[in-house]
Amino acid sequence: MTSEQHTENVEADHLYLKGRNLWNKRTPDSLKQSLEYFRRATTEDPRYALAYTGLADAYSVLYAFRILTDAEAHNPAMDAAKKALELDDSLAETHASMGHIVHAFEKNLETAEKHYKKALSINPDYTAARHWYSIVLDKMGRHDEALKEAEHALRIDPLSPFLLNSLALLRRRSGDWDGAAKAFEQCLEVDPGNETTRVNYAIFLTQAGRAEDGFSQIKRAIEANPESSWINGVYGSLLYYARRFDDAAKQMKKAVGISPQSAMGHLLRGKVHLAKGRNDRALTEFTQAKKLSSSMTGDWDLAWDMASASEILSAVTHARMAQKDSAREIYNSLSQKYGKTCMAAFWLGVLSFELGDGDNGFKWLNKAIEKRDPWLYFAKVHPLLEKARSDSRFAALLGKIGLQ
Repeated sequence: MTSEQHTENVEADHLYLKGRNLWNKRTPDSLKQSLEYFRRATTEDPRYALAYTGLADAYSVLYAFRILTDAEAHNPAMDAAKKALELDDSLAETHASMGHIVHAFEKNLETAEKHYKKALSINPDYTAARHWYSIVLDKMGRHDEALKEAEHALRIDPLSPFLLNSLALLRRRSGDWDGAAKAFEQCLEVDPGNETTRVNYAIFLTQAGRAEDGFSQIKRAIEANPESSWINGVYGSLLYYARRFDDAAKQMKKAVGISPQSAMGHLLRGKVHLAKGRNDRALTEFTQAKKLSSSMTGDWDLAWDMASASEILSAVTHARMAQKDSAREIYNSLSQKYGKTCMAAFWLGVLSFELGDGDNGFKWLNKAIEKRDPWLYFAKVHPLLEKARSDSRFAALLGKIGLQ
C-alpha cells in the first residue's frame, strides 16, 4: 500500500512511510532514524515531494528537541521544504513543512500561520498541521483557539502519543492540571514505552509537587535509555527541585559527561553548585552555559533561552557572594535588555527576590504568567524562590497557574 500521494517508485514510498512511522514516535532515536529513511527516499526518487517534506520535518523537529543545532539543521530543513514546494505545492504536507521551518528557526509566527491555514484548506485532516498550528496559536496568545486545534487533531488521530503529549502541555499552560494529567495517562496507556511522555510527565508531576511520582516516571525512562544525556539531565534537575542536592550533583555530572556541549546541562549543574554554596563553580558553569547557548534556542523559543538564564543566574551568584552592587548593575542592564519582550521574566523575578525587592519580583513573575514562561511552572518547588514563599502574593500567584 502506497501513501496517498503516489510516486511510481515503490521503494521510495516504502522508505517514506517507514520514516513517517519513526518520526511520529517523537523520541530522539526514532527521529534520527527517520532522517535516514527520508534521505534514502529522496535518493530513490529525487522528484518525490513527500520525501522532502519528511526530510524537512525531521530536521526541524530534531532542532526543536535540541538534538541538532541551528547550524546543523536550519539550511538542510529549509532546502528540503523549498524543494518539496517546488515539486508539488498542492499538498498539505509541503505547506505545513514550510510553516514549521519558519516557525521553529525564524520565529515568524504570522508566516507560519499562513502556511498552516493553507495546509488545512487543502487537507483539514492533516494532524501535523493542526498540531503545529496549535503551538503557534498558543505563542500568539490565542490559547482557546490553540486548545481547539489540539483537540481537533486528537479527534482525527486519538491514539497519537505526541498529540496527547501536546494536549497535556497545552492544558497545563492553561492551568488545567487535572486535564493535563489525564492526557499524560492516556498517552502512557497508548504507548507505555514512549520515553518522551515519561520525561514530560515526570517534569509535570514534579512541578505539581509530586516528586516521588515524578521519580518513578523518570527512572522508567532511564531504564529504557540509560545513556541519554537528556533523560539523565532531567533526572538531575528533578532531584534539584526535590532539594536532593548531593544526588542532583552526581546525576548532573553524569549527564554532562555524556553530552559536554549541552547548554541546559551546564545551566542545571550551575544551579546545583549554587544551592550547595559553591559559588565559583556555579559561575563557571553559567559562563559555559551561556557560551554553548549561542548555537540553539529550542522550539519553545526565547523563553527557554539559555543565554538570558545564564546571565541572570550569574548575577544571583554575585549577590550571594556579597557583591550586590555588581548584581544590581547586571539587573538594571538586563531588565532594559529583556524588559520589552519579557522573555526572561521568570529569572528577572528570581534576581529581584535575591536583591530583596519583592515588589519587583512579583511584577516579573506576573509578567512570566502573561508570557507563559515555561520556567514559571517550577515555581511551587523552585529552590531559588524561597524568599518569596512567605509572602501572601506567592500563593495567589500559584493559584493563577492552577497550582495550590
